[in-house]
Parts: sequence; C-alpha cells; structure tokens
Amino acid sequence: MCRSINAQAEFWRKVGMLAEANPGLSFTEIMAQQLEDADVVNTA
Repeated sequence: MCRSINAQAEFWRKVGMLAEANPGLSFTEIMAQQLEDADVVNTA
C-alpha cells in the first residue's frame, strides 16, 4: 500500500486519538475495530 506523507500522518493521528480515548485497547484491537466499522472482511 502506498500512502502519501499526509495520508500517513492522518492515519497515525487517528490511531493516536483512538488509543488515547481507549487506553485499555491494544493497537491490534483498535485496528480490528476500525476494520469491522469499515465492513472489511477478513478472508484469512
């Protein structure tokens, strides 16, 4: 995946805000929640 510098900064800003709002969640849990919210299907 290729993201611009601005898109990468926005991604990490969002992850950081979610981590601060949910200190009990790990990065993996935050990402799983975001993928679920976006209706991304896990094919693994």
